[in-house]
Formats: sequence, structure tokens, C-alpha cells
Amino acid sequence: ISRMKSQDEFDVFHKKICKGLIENWKELKIGQAQKWVNMTLKYWLLFGESRISGIENNAKYFHIPIDRIIQNKFFGKNLSPWSQIDIYEDYFIYQKKFREKYPNKIPIVIEFKEFNKLYK
Repeated sequence: ISRMKSQDEFDVFHKKICKGLIENWKELKIGQAQKWVNMTLKYWLLFGESRISGIENNAKYFHIPIDRIIQNKFFGKNLSPWSQIDIYEDYFIYQKKFREKYPNKIPIVIEFKEFNKLYK
């Protein structure tokens, strides 16, 4: 990934990648594509700058992976299954709400810390 200049630029890139995945794998829905992309970026970030040059450049823009655990922790129970989200804008609502809840924070870092607290 090249260095992004803004959250909006990354969001457009993210949508393009997710849409590209479901165009190539018709069995996927947006919910599954976002999880694939977001978990990949999260794991790459954990490998660190020394192993993946430039990964930290865009980390502040990364989306949080949406799954049942994250839905329950941050957005409430009894939501539609994340894997069945079929419209990108429906998925993106989660990102906007998370950003609003944690302004001026790096979402993927907050998600990682909070996710790990669930299993201590």
C-alpha cells in the first residue's frame, strides 16, 4: 500500500479492494471481504515496520475488522450477522460509529487492545 494522504483516500481504497474481492469470488459478501482485508492489515501491522516496510504509514486509517465479537463488544447484541452484510455502506456505518466513539484515536489500535482484554 502506498502512503495515503487522508482517511477518505484510504476509505476509497478499502472499498475498491473489498469490491474487487467479491467480484473475483462471487461467493463472498462485503462482510466477509472486509474481515479478510481488515484482518490482513491488522496482522501485517503486528509484524511491524521491521518486517513489512511502510506498514505503519497508514495504520491510523485502517478499519477495524467487524465480526460477532466486535459487534457485541462495541455495537450491541442482536445485530445482523457480519458475514451476511452485502452492502458496503452498511458495513461502513460500523467504521463511522467506532471513529465517533474514539475520536482522535487510532481505531485498529483501540480494537486490538479491547479485543485482547476480552480474553485475559
